[in-house]
Amino acid sequence: MRWELKTWNQTHMATWLSWKPTALIAPMALDSKAAFQLRATEIGIEADDVARMEEGGIASFSQFAFCCSYQPGGANEGALFDHLETVLGTKPAGAAAANFRRLFFECHAMALKDVQSRLERSDTSEIKILPLAEKVQRLQLLKDKFPGVMLSTTLEPSHSLIDKVVHQYEENCVKLIELTACTSREQEIRSDKATPQLTFDQTGNIKVTKQSQVTECSIQGDIRLRAAFTRRSLAYELANVASFEVMEGWSQLLFDRVCQDPPAGYKHISIEQILVADRKLWVKVSEDTRSHVTGVTAGRKNVDVSIEKFSHHPDVQFHMLPLPVHHGSNAASSNQRFQPYPAPKAPPPNKGKGGSKSDSKGGPGKGKIQIPERCTIKYGEGNNKPICMKYNVGACRANVKAGKRCMHGYHVCWKVGCHRNTPYHECSHVGSS
Repeated sequence: MRWELKTWNQTHMATWLSWKPTALIAPMALDSKAAFQLRATEIGIEADDVARMEEGGIASFSQFAFCCSYQPGGANEGALFDHLETVLGTKPAGAAAANFRRLFFECHAMALKDVQSRLERSDTSEIKILPLAEKVQRLQLLKDKFPGVMLSTTLEPSHSLIDKVVHQYEENCVKLIELTACTSREQEIRSDKATPQLTFDQTGNIKVTKQSQVTECSIQGDIRLRAAFTRRSLAYELANVASFEVMEGWSQLLFDRVCQDPPAGYKHISIEQILVADRKLWVKVSEDTRSHVTGVTAGRKNVDVSIEKFSHHPDVQFHMLPLPVHHGSNAASSNQRFQPYPAPKAPPPNKGKGGSKSDSKGGPGKGKIQIPERCTIKYGEGNNKPICMKYNVGACRANVKAGKRCMHGYHVCWKVGCHRNTPYHECSHVGSS
C-alpha cells in the first residue's frame, strides 16, 4: 500500500488525495454493503456494532465518509464520535475508538480516490475491480433469483469477465465483449500462472502488473458457444447493466434461427451468421445507450429496452437470413454428371460421362451428396486429407474456420487442382486444372 501526501485547502483541512487501495478496498467498493461490513470486521469492529451502524444508516464506505461534518485532519473529532454515540448507543473508547478512526479515514480516502479517478478518467484508465465480497454476495442473490440456472464453475462467469462489464457500467457506455473473452470461473481457478506486463499510468510512470494467461475460451461447438452466451448474460446481470432474462432472450433467438429448417434451395443459418448479427446488435445498443447505461426508462434498464428494440431491427435480422445453396455457383448451369457418395478414395482426374448414379448397393442415390466431375474427396500429399463434402454443398454446420477440419473433413474446395478455402459452389477455381 502506497501513500502520497498532498494538501487540499478546503474549509481549512488537509487530507490525502492520492491513495492506492488494495484489491479489497477499491473505488468500486464505495457503495458496497458487503465490502464495508467485511472491512469493518477485519479491522476489529464488533459484528453487533456493524449491525447497529447499518440500522443507523451507515452501511457503506460512502455513507460512513459523509455521516458527519468532521473530516480527517481536523482538530476536533467530536462530531464523529457524537454521531457514533447516537448510532451505537455508547461512545467508542480505547481500542474501539481507534478502529472507528481507521475505518473512517479509509472511507474518506476511498471517496477522494473515486473523485480523482473520475476527473482523470481516460481510455487508458485501469479497469475497476468489483470487490470479492460484493461478487460473492451478488452471485448468491443471482442463485436465489434464478434457482433453475445451475451456476457451476463452468457456467459461472470469471471474475475478470464480471469486472469488464462493471467497467462499462462505470464508464456509462457499453461495448461488445467477444464471446471468446467470456471465460468461466473454472478456467480462472485452473490458471495458476500470471505473466508480468508493463503499463503506463496517466502521469507516464511505468507500472508492472500481472495478467492471467487465460484470456480466451473455446466456442467450438454449439454447447460451448451456448455456454459462452450464458456466461455473458450472467455477467451483465451481476454488473447491473442488463437483465439476465433479456440477454438470454436474445441468445435464444439466435439459436432458434440456427435450428430452423431453411426453405428449399437455401442453406441452414451458420454460426458465423449469428455471431455477425450479435456484433451488429451491440453496435446499435452501444450507440443508443451511450451515456445512459445506468439510467432507467419506465422502471426498466435502458440497455434492456435497447436490446429488445434492436433485436428485430432489419440491419440485425439481415445477417440471419438463409443463403441460397447455389449462390454464385456455375454448377447449376452446367449439365455435369454426378456420382453419389461413397466415391472412390482417389478418383481419376478425367472421369467419363457414363458414371453411375447408383450407390454401392444399387438403386438411385436419393439423399446422397453427389460429387461433380473433376472433383475429389481427398487431397494433399498421398491423398491422405479428407474433404468435407457437406461444406462444399453448403450443408455443414460445424463451427470451424475455412480451411480447418471438422469431423467430416477439411473445409476446402473439392475441385481437382483448386482446394482453396472456399466451398465449391462459391469458389472461382482460380488455378485449377
